[in-house]
Amino acid sequence: MSVFEETFTGTDGDPPDTNYWQDPYESTNGSCELASNKLAVKITNPSTSQYTKVDSKFYVSGDFEFQVDMSGFVGTGNGGGGEMFFSIDADDFCYAKILYDSGSKWRGYSNIAGVFQNNDASRTNSYGRMKIARSSGTLTIHYDDGNTGSWTLLQSRAGFSTANGLVRLAIWTPANYTTETLFDNFIINSGTIDIVTGLEDMAMDIELWQSKLNDVPLDIYAVAWGNKDSKLDIAAYFQSMTDTLLSIDTLGEKIKNKKLDLFVALQELEPLPLNIHAATEQIKNALLDISLADGIITHDASMDIAIGDGNNITDMGMDIMTVGTMPGFKAVYAMHLDSVIKEI
Repeated sequence: MSVFEETFTGTDGDPPDTNYWQDPYESTNGSCELASNKLAVKITNPSTSQYTKVDSKFYVSGDFEFQVDMSGFVGTGNGGGGEMFFSIDADDFCYAKILYDSGSKWRGYSNIAGVFQNNDASRTNSYGRMKIARSSGTLTIHYDDGNTGSWTLLQSRAGFSTANGLVRLAIWTPANYTTETLFDNFIINSGTIDIVTGLEDMAMDIELWQSKLNDVPLDIYAVAWGNKDSKLDIAAYFQSMTDTLLSIDTLGEKIKNKKLDLFVALQELEPLPLNIHAATEQIKNALLDISLADGIITHDASMDIAIGDGNNITDMGMDIMTVGTMPGFKAVYAMHLDSVIKEI
């Protein structure tokens, strides 16, 4: 079973699914949009060379293998073609490309620590498949001319970075030439999907990803510790993984300001009680915020429980006597909840 599949199903003219792909970068003469349930990337007769692309919102880490179908290729300008790209940084990347370059070709290109290698093979058809894989730092690129069902090795290099990277589908064309490629059936056969929470336009829909990943465990570590406020938001993923425990020890050690936000609004957590005592012991003097719905958080409490809007909560059915039995929580039993919040 594959880890992830994208068939680019949708309305013609729309961008690819924004749950998985960033907004396309379209050059002046370029377009990147759905067409007949494929991703059509095209640049039409530009006056200068141009590049049009779409990058993934997810990263891929560890050993991996992913592939894509390429069809409907149009291009007669040298170097022009469609490419599936794996990018770590400016010195570590690779791509698999269908192109024209003094003839019809398949190309495997890699850059390892700034040193590039280029391998070409003749192409008979305007369609086929390409595959990129990494295993213990060895990079391989394959092609299948005409979708025969058989892969041919195009390039193999050792020493490729083992860092995670994003996926890109793109077109490059030289000046005064039109180049087009249709992408379809992008499949990650193996590997780990990293959800990068630092992207401004990304709403991390864990339930959607969980269903898309066919219940393969989801790795959300990538740049999660790099957010400006050093917060880690734990959402529906942990609730949906019924056999997976949330490790307060691990999380508490990784968050710089030791602030752990557990957003449990709308999560059906009845069978998964939160051990407040264990959490406060691990986090020591840090602020533990338990936010239910959109509660307001006070500033000087060792534990802040906010329900509703945090302002008008006198009618909420919260049992202060029960909460008062928790270690380190100083309760005023005779007061209404709104008074308790004000006093805190």
